[in-house]
Amino acid sequence: MKYALLILLGSLWAARLSAIKWAGLSGIPAFVTVTLAIFGVVIVLILMAIARRTWPPLSRATLVFYVLSGSFGFVLPFFLEAVIAPHLPVFVFIVIIATMPLLTQILAVAVGLERPNLTQVAVVIAGFAISGLVIWDSTGAADGAATSLRWAGFAFFVPAVYALNTVFIAKRWPKGVDAGSVALGQAIVVALAALFGSVVTGVTSDWSIALVNPWAIALISVLEAAAIVVYLKITNTYGASFVAFANYVSIAIAAPLGAILFGNDIGVVALAGGGMLIALLIVKDRASKSG
Repeated sequence: MKYALLILLGSLWAARLSAIKWAGLSGIPAFVTVTLAIFGVVIVLILMAIARRTWPPLSRATLVFYVLSGSFGFVLPFFLEAVIAPHLPVFVFIVIIATMPLLTQILAVAVGLERPNLTQVAVVIAGFAISGLVIWDSTGAADGAATSLRWAGFAFFVPAVYALNTVFIAKRWPKGVDAGSVALGQAIVVALAALFGSVVTGVTSDWSIALVNPWAIALISVLEAAAIVVYLKITNTYGASFVAFANYVSIAIAAPLGAILFGNDIGVVALAGGGMLIALLIVKDRASKSG
């Protein structure tokens, strides 16, 4: 079951990033994509809550959790992805995000959430090194702004924020609350903040730009809502380090998506590196069981 969820999450992440790139290439500004997609996520999650007849509990502790986890696990990385995605091949961006397990492992051990395991540490370091090789090969083979090392450098902020949030929610998960309720609680708080910020700054008039490609916004909303629920479920049930490896799974999905949808060229080294990253998942899981 846990591997099925991991494969599903990796697929959702890869598809969502492709949809974000699609919106960016259509000319929709990042802040419009993020804001409207947040509202779309809320709608999707509310429909799920109605079907499940389960609503997020509200208290001081849960509100703080919703705000912090929603900011670091949703708004900030989502905005960074919307800004960076149009400038990088999908496969390269996914590989950069796949460095998240190394950062998650370090943070989880640092806060006492997990015990240090030399095999696991070696695996995530190897994954980081392989990811760097894939980035070097892919950015060297392509052309123009899509291969800019500057954008690749900015992209590393995404896995850093995701790692921080993953460890936070694994350590501070509110008792008796399921993943769907946490996801909706996050989304509502974030949507209210986004609505307030948009009204105050007067950028609501720019929302009409999304009409150039409303399908991209709708697709992002559905994929993001599903990914949030699955991500929270895996993190709460199987731990921070395990869910981080969904990034490696997403590599296998991102390669064909980028090639088919955006014509991204994938080199032999990149493909080999992607396969090695996925293989590391098995080694990591066996190390967890033995450790």
